[in-house]
Amino acid sequence: MFSYTIAGVGSRALAAIIDALICLVILIALGLFLSTLQPPRGAGTPSAGVLDAWATAIFSFAVFCLLWGYYVILEGLADGQTPGKKLLRLRVVRDGGYSVTFGASAVRNLVRFIDFQPFGTYAIGIASVVISKSGKRLGDIVAGTIVVRESVVRELVTSAPRGGGESVPATLHTTLSEEEYSVLEHFIQRRGELESGRRSALAAQLAARLAPALAASSGAAAMEGTSDLARLVRLYDAERDARARGVVSRHEKGAARERNVIIATRSPRWNAFATKLAEAQRVHFLSGGFKFVH
Repeated sequence: MFSYTIAGVGSRALAAIIDALICLVILIALGLFLSTLQPPRGAGTPSAGVLDAWATAIFSFAVFCLLWGYYVILEGLADGQTPGKKLLRLRVVRDGGYSVTFGASAVRNLVRFIDFQPFGTYAIGIASVVISKSGKRLGDIVAGTIVVRESVVRELVTSAPRGGGESVPATLHTTLSEEEYSVLEHFIQRRGELESGRRSALAAQLAARLAPALAASSGAAAMEGTSDLARLVRLYDAERDARARGVVSRHEKGAARERNVIIATRSPRWNAFATKLAEAQRVHFLSGGFKFVH
């Protein structure tokens, strides 16, 4: 299961150094590329000064776009992780554990230019992280985000025992994404309306598209000698049952993923919450009943 803790100054600084080195390599490569476009200096090249000015302007604009866009694009596309953060198992999330959005990432990285001061030292940002109880720099405070350390806690995860008393692993997420499940559901519901040959052809195409999910849900041995349609029906039934139990979608991120893991593993946190919730509901019911009698 996943467990979030506040990231420390040291790990965040190391991640920032890694990302800065990547940006530096990109800038050096860009500078070398622009230098190859420069004409040889000397007589007959009156436009060299103009080209130098354009190259400087392009390079300055590229520096701004890289230092801002690098973090915004990667954090938005990679669920709050740049390469440096990924190596250090860090992640940017919104307050409450929700996935960071492009807007929140844009805000926190615009304020990076203040955290960066005095120029290049990140003294303001580091001081803010140390002072803040949640380890937030100014950009995190403004954007409502936080940097967490994501660690994997290995547990024996079991669900309700089968008829023979054997415990089976609890499902932490569905095998199919919402888009894949929608396509499969549409086919299953319409299969009776299709002509036999057309149905078999569509089943074969869909089975090829969902081959990894079919293998994960049925196993290679169980798939031998079974028609594509039968395997798809079996997969659909399993996915429908999982969603009915509230299992999180395969591509779900942030708090939804964490919430499902807490429930599926019967975490002590979930057990304590469920107990308090049941007690509160019982008290509310009894209180309402007395008022009704009165």
